[in-house]
Parts: sequence; structure tokens; C-alpha cells
Amino acid sequence: MPAGDDPVNLVASAYASLGGAVSTGGDLPQARKVLLEGLVYVESQRGRRGADYAAGSLGHRLSHLAFDLGNYQEALARASQAVQFFDEAATRLPPGAPDRAKTHWHRQAAAASAALGRAERALGHPDAAEAAFDRGLKHAHLVGLREPEVELLLEQGHLASSRQDWSKALDFYERGLPLAVQIEVHELFGLDLDARLVFLSACETGLGKLSRGDEIVGLQRAFLYAGTAAVITTLWKVGDRASFELVRAFSARLPNAGVAEALRQAQVEALRAFPHPFAWAAFTLTGVPR
Repeated sequence: MPAGDDPVNLVASAYASLGGAVSTGGDLPQARKVLLEGLVYVESQRGRRGADYAAGSLGHRLSHLAFDLGNYQEALARASQAVQFFDEAATRLPPGAPDRAKTHWHRQAAAASAALGRAERALGHPDAAEAAFDRGLKHAHLVGLREPEVELLLEQGHLASSRQDWSKALDFYERGLPLAVQIEVHELFGLDLDARLVFLSACETGLGKLSRGDEIVGLQRAFLYAGTAAVITTLWKVGDRASFELVRAFSARLPNAGVAEALRQAQVEALRAFPHPFAWAAFTLTGVPR
């Protein structure tokens, strides 16, 4: 949340940072309490410069927390409010607005739309989820935001998989892959993802290279540094068919199981179709899922 010199945003940023730290520590109810206190403060400052933005940003963060806590109705309500604010703000940008401002507002609108789509999907509203993801893709595409576009294409792929529309799911995954490979590790370190999970099913995504400090620098570290709670990567080249089946099984189980358990169940299912461990054992989980 950019604080700038606005007192309201400075205070809201402090609440957001504290809530994020508590959430990373695993105490999601306490993190929610912190963010709610911040939102109450911001609401009391309505009419002051920066208050609307602060409310939208804190509401977006609360949507993520509510989703992780399993309160999908609250997640839906919070995300809906954030989408309305950021969508309208991005739409109102004048044609001559600086590129930095366009990127910022469309990024926020895309992220809020992704949160709304996830909540709609969790509540069993696939059509509404698809519409939300489509809205987010439009925002991402308008200003060339590769990372949000990849995330939203994957969400659309997962949604299509849950509907057993395999050809449509594959189309979304294939559209996302060329964009994903363009994202460099150093770009990830500058992001603020606040994501529950990143699943990197491409070949050897778990491998890194030696930096000057003689440490392994790879995608896992980059995503974890950027705020992702957990990352699933691969340790060697996996066949396309086996990888697709495992990702499909994982996506189907994730709404009703934790990340680690969903991955375990998906690997067990993949084992039945592909008995050799080479086909399914490459997928590893790093981080602390929430």
C-alpha cells in the first residue's frame, strides 16, 4: 500500500504491515482483527485524501484473510467492494495519466478481481467466477501486466478443470505458459504478491543457480520473498500428460483439503496412472501453506 505523505495512508499502511506480519506468523484471526481495526480507522476518515484508497486496499487484504479462514461470504463481500473501487478508479484515469499510475491502478483492479473470482468459485458460482477472472484479465492486458495475467489465466484454467472442460483448461494453461517464462527472477523480488500459493508446474522450476553469495537463487526463494506463503515446484522434467493430470487432480482437491494434503492426494492419484515415481515425485512443496 503506497503511503505517500497522506496521514490516512501512513496509518493504514502501518496496519497493513502489522496484519501481514501477524498473518505470516500463522495467527490469521489476530491478523484479521488488526486489519479490521485499520479499516475502522480509515472509515472514520472518509472524505480525507487517501481514505478511499486505504479502504479499498485494506478490504482487499481482508478478503484474502477471510478466504484463508474459510469465510467465503465475507471474502466475497470484501472483494466485491475492492473491485468496485479499483475498477472505477482505473476506468476514470485520464488518457494522459502517467504510465506508472495506470500500471498501479490496473494492477490493483486485476488483483481484486482475482480475489473476487476465487470467492465466487469457492461458493459454487462458476459463471460469476469466470466473469470476475475475465474482468481481471482485461485490466492486466490493458497495461501489459504479465504476472497478474499469468495468475488469472491459471485461475481460469483451474476453474475449467473443475468443470471437467479439459480442452478449455489446456487452452488457458497454454496461454499462460509463454507469459510465465518471460518473468525473470529479479522481477519477482520486487513484487508484493500476498498469495496463498504459487504452483509452478513447468519443468525444473525448483532448481536455481549459484549467486555471488554462493547461495541457491531460484523461483521458490523469489516467490517466498515476494509474499507467497507456499510454492510448489518441480525438480526434474515431467511429461506433459502426467503433469496435466496431477495439476488437475490437485486443483480438484484444493478447495476441500490443505495444500500439502491436496498435493499428496494428487500424487497418489497420479501414481495409479503413472506408476513410476519419475512421473509424479518431482513436485515439491516449499513454505508454510495458510
